[in-house]
Amino acid sequence: MHNWWFWGTWAVVLHYTLVMIALVCMLRGRRSPGATIAWLMSFFMIPYFGVIAYFLFGGTKLRHHQNLPNSLRARASQRTSPAAIAKLHPEGASLRSLVENYGLPPVTVGNRLHLCLDGAEMYEHMIELIDSAEESLWVLTFIFSSDPVATTIRDHIVRRAEAGVKVRVLIDGVGSFKTSSSFFDPIRKAGGEVAVFHPLFALPFARALNLRNHRKMIVADGRRAYAGGLNINAEGLGPKLVPGMWRDLGGVVEGPIVAELSRVFLSDWFSVTGQPPDAPPTPYPCAEGPGKSVLQLLPSGPDVKDEVFYQFVLSALYMAQNHIWVATPYFVPNESVQEALLIAVRRGVEVKLLVPEHSNHPLSDVAAAAFLRELHEAGGEILGYPDGMMHAKAFVVDDVVGAFGSANLDMRSLFLNYELMLVAYSAADIADIASWFDNLAAKCKNTLPPHSFWRDVAEGTVRMVSPLF
Repeated sequence: MHNWWFWGTWAVVLHYTLVMIALVCMLRGRRSPGATIAWLMSFFMIPYFGVIAYFLFGGTKLRHHQNLPNSLRARASQRTSPAAIAKLHPEGASLRSLVENYGLPPVTVGNRLHLCLDGAEMYEHMIELIDSAEESLWVLTFIFSSDPVATTIRDHIVRRAEAGVKVRVLIDGVGSFKTSSSFFDPIRKAGGEVAVFHPLFALPFARALNLRNHRKMIVADGRRAYAGGLNINAEGLGPKLVPGMWRDLGGVVEGPIVAELSRVFLSDWFSVTGQPPDAPPTPYPCAEGPGKSVLQLLPSGPDVKDEVFYQFVLSALYMAQNHIWVATPYFVPNESVQEALLIAVRRGVEVKLLVPEHSNHPLSDVAAAAFLRELHEAGGEILGYPDGMMHAKAFVVDDVVGAFGSANLDMRSLFLNYELMLVAYSAADIADIASWFDNLAAKCKNTLPPHSFWRDVAEGTVRMVSPLF
């Protein structure tokens, strides 16, 4: 009996010590009050397990990126050129200032952007982009599967490595968890390098397991690149469209914006491998840019000061005068984003939200239902995509700004994941994104999840714990 009392006392002391350490970490990390309260509730409602879960999954910002070489740090001193500013709508200019004031990439002119509207078109351009690499090929993706489509893409990468191209592939440790390390052996044997971002079975407290790299890009020779929301798997890519293929959105870019994509890749590569870059990426001179697209790169996540993507979204929502069109597969916003959408509706702004009728994450659908219903009741239009999974992440605000990339409108993308959005300020590119949205919206149904007592309980429960993650 004495031993039980002794060890029980020490267990309680240890628990409350860990709780205090966790609380200090939360306060230093400037978590939202809702998230802090949710975690504190978990500590006391599920003792021991709650505080262990926090140390495993509760981290936000990281500090190891502060040791990056100067060549990879955001160029806070560089500003958008007067020529680019002259091309911006006044409200677009205020958005670019928001991004630049965090030391993130400036607006670039002279780019060429080709939107890829479905998985078959993206597959064709992705293969062509990989095959075109002559000096370097960098691939960053959340999921690199081992299905036939991913195997074909891997084999094209292998051939470039065999041809002497410097190949680097960076995958996320959770997103690509089902793909064995041996799948990438042909790349390594051909002379390429493969690295894993935050492996799942690394030391558990070395890095929080919930900080995932959700960015997607392919950069060929530092001159042309792909960016968007597509992973490398048969769910969203393929040589032809097949029933059930996910709808997504990506683009191939050429011009000065590629140098900014290169910096993001090299930053992520350095944070995982510690390998300094061979040479800093050389900005593409604006005068030599091949097109007319005015673009800005918007990276966000633990390696970026504050929640820039979140602030960018809020700013865009509040400045909207005519319409807000958003496509997202997972809609679990925080209260501020939801309130901004509701206020926009009540100001007379047309708000359309395009989501899958049923996503691949049922819990996300449950969490989203109450937000969707609230927005619909205020006057917003909820468009449910009925033909499988709609995985694209994009938005258009008036004729001022359009964007697409990897970030969902949910808590993870807003506050946790490493994300990457491509922001377009040029009228033609905004119109292209709007046209893609219109075409998809025409196939959608105005449907909402049904009401029931138990569904309301489930929605409330999931919504309450959503700040945890």
